[in-house]
Amino acid sequence: MVRFLPSDLVIRFLVLTALLTATTASVYGHLWIVTHPAAERAVADCVSLDDLERMADVSPATAAQVEGMTVVTLACVTPNATGMLGWAVAGTVLLLVTAYLLYRLLPVWIIRFRGGGLRELETGHPAIAAAVRGHAVEIGLPRMPRLWYSTAWGDSAAFGTGRRPHVRLGERTIRECTVARDAFTATVLHELAHVKNRDIRQTYLTIGFRRAFYALTVVPFLLTLGYETLVPRASTVEAQQPVAIVLLGALTLLTARSVLRARELAADTTAASASGGAVVAGWLGGGTPTGDGRRPEFLRDHPRRAGRCRNLAEPWRRLRSSPAQFFASGVAISVLSATVTPLAWQLLLASRIGGALPPIPLVVLLVALSTVLSTIALAWLVSVIAWRGVTAARDGSRVPGVARDAAAVAGLGLGVVVGEPASAVYANAGVLGVLDGVGFAGIAGAAVSVAALTVSLAALHRWARENAQAWPSARGGLFATGVTAGTVAFLPVYTTWWMMHDQAAMAAIYPWAPGTAEMMNSAYWPGPGSAWLQAVYLPLDFLSVFPGTALILMVPLLLTGVGLARSRTRAPHRWRPFGVAALLLITLPVLALMVRAAVGADPIADADPAGSLLYLMDLTVAVSAAFAAVTGLVIALRGDRFAAVTALATGSALSCLAALLCPLAALTAICGPRRALTCTGASFGEFYQVLFGYAGTEGAVKAIAAGWAGLAVGALLRRFARAAPAPDRPHGSRRLLAGLVLTCGVTTTATACVLLGLVSA
Repeated sequence: MVRFLPSDLVIRFLVLTALLTATTASVYGHLWIVTHPAAERAVADCVSLDDLERMADVSPATAAQVEGMTVVTLACVTPNATGMLGWAVAGTVLLLVTAYLLYRLLPVWIIRFRGGGLRELETGHPAIAAAVRGHAVEIGLPRMPRLWYSTAWGDSAAFGTGRRPHVRLGERTIRECTVARDAFTATVLHELAHVKNRDIRQTYLTIGFRRAFYALTVVPFLLTLGYETLVPRASTVEAQQPVAIVLLGALTLLTARSVLRARELAADTTAASASGGAVVAGWLGGGTPTGDGRRPEFLRDHPRRAGRCRNLAEPWRRLRSSPAQFFASGVAISVLSATVTPLAWQLLLASRIGGALPPIPLVVLLVALSTVLSTIALAWLVSVIAWRGVTAARDGSRVPGVARDAAAVAGLGLGVVVGEPASAVYANAGVLGVLDGVGFAGIAGAAVSVAALTVSLAALHRWARENAQAWPSARGGLFATGVTAGTVAFLPVYTTWWMMHDQAAMAAIYPWAPGTAEMMNSAYWPGPGSAWLQAVYLPLDFLSVFPGTALILMVPLLLTGVGLARSRTRAPHRWRPFGVAALLLITLPVLALMVRAAVGADPIADADPAGSLLYLMDLTVAVSAAFAAVTGLVIALRGDRFAAVTALATGSALSCLAALLCPLAALTAICGPRRALTCTGASFGEFYQVLFGYAGTEGAVKAIAAGWAGLAVGALLRRFARAAPAPDRPHGSRRLLAGLVLTCGVTTTATACVLLGLVSA
């Protein structure tokens, strides 16, 4: 099963790629601002209060309230966004192309020129070459790399490209073949392990990235700082911009070193697993430290020998990581997504106020790039935390404790928070920027928002563990599918975080003020503690802005349920009873509405089809949340954790599917098939956003949140009652849940009919 896991080396390399992309985009966007001071002054004038009062969509009475609002700022930024984003993309492409060329040319430089060139080992030392071939058979290499030696080098190394690996033996290794055979064997096995692990590509791409980064990113940035210092100009560039870029650059260089350290640890493990690999541990334990002197661990390319010995002694350390690494990963994902994805979406929204949009292909490219790279850091959490415990339990090793998992989750969450003000938009922009930290909600509001993020991370961490327990025992394997599902499952939480903080004015609205709520046509509940309740509710509510997020949620939910249902270690919990009950729960009110509309007994639908549609979607969201909460509470009280996960996964996913289809079915019944997409009076784009964003996303997200809340309450009640774990009763659980869901469905349908009757009357 482990062969399907992304290795720690691969994950670190991908995070390095994310950081390189974000930092280079920041630097070149900053260069555009430095060379276009007139654009900054124009934006500063555009967002002034006088201009806001002249905008078509903002009335003079509310202009002061929306001053600084993200959409308004972007409406002013939009005419210049193409230049800034174009420079950022061009700089990033230049870095990637240069790094790849260095990667391809570096082996040629090493073989022909560096240190006087290399010589073939077969020609100079045929006996040693035969010994190396024997060790290659021991370690299980399918194909021999080319062997070289050099008297100008003391140490040995594996180098080359992914398809053409090379191994170079240094003068010290040649000498050890006759005077210290164990040291020779350990060194050769270690270098051949690099070839077997296929880490040469990542290693030398990292070296190429680092050199290109120095030349194409660091040097231009330093020249820019010098220019701004020596040539004062009327600019709004603030101190946090270069500070943010310096932070990103430091994280990039530290991550590059961590890639090289992970490479060495993985090679030690592979070399020790060979038939003659017992000498590796003795060689590491008895040798003298080499290279890097007294540098701290995070500044070293090679880990200390003591750490390498611990890595061999405990197999689960193959997937070991530290909170600091998760922190860097969180910064990378926050920077990329807060920089590109919300900006691209908001540029589209800003067109409703005014201004020319950048080219749509550029927006699509940026969204796709940031989305793909953002999953890298999320994959780290799944592969290193959730799957590590399963690997350790299978190997009989010590399972890492809850404290280390909690520290890793906290590190990732803190990285997301810290990475936001270090994002490229914030670092590049000055008044072009749209990020304001946690907005205007103050320290207390920021603390509540961070707490909500931490709780969400903890819940999804538990979800990843359920995936890890389900898929290894499932028939047919599909382990990689489980990794993918767990990775995608984290996307909505971080999307929420970015959206919440990309909307500076929205962060001020939560806690809402009555006047602002009226301006936004939003409900306001002036109850006790409403400000803090809404601050916690904000992450769930903002997810409904993104069309298609429901589909992202459905995939991991269904895969989790299927994995549990196929498990051979537990009694299978069939998904059909929960899924059918959820579909009935959602579709019964829809059928009632369709029947009333078809027989002409629903005059409100004829008068206000859009209002009827919104009512129906509110009903489906409420019913989905109620179903999930009751399901989680009841099964948690019964102590059947696997049944709870199965029920929540399948029920929430099918509720989401029904929520996507119900509005379309209702509109078809109300207005007929030909006018289903136009009878609401709104444009097709607005209808699309309502249909796929509001109905599907909000229903699924809030159902999941309510389900986890029910599970938590049930687990606490069982703990306070000190109840023993219940035996596995899948059939009883299914019957109980089906009865509860059907009862809830009948009650909801009756309530819907009564409400429709009252409104119609």
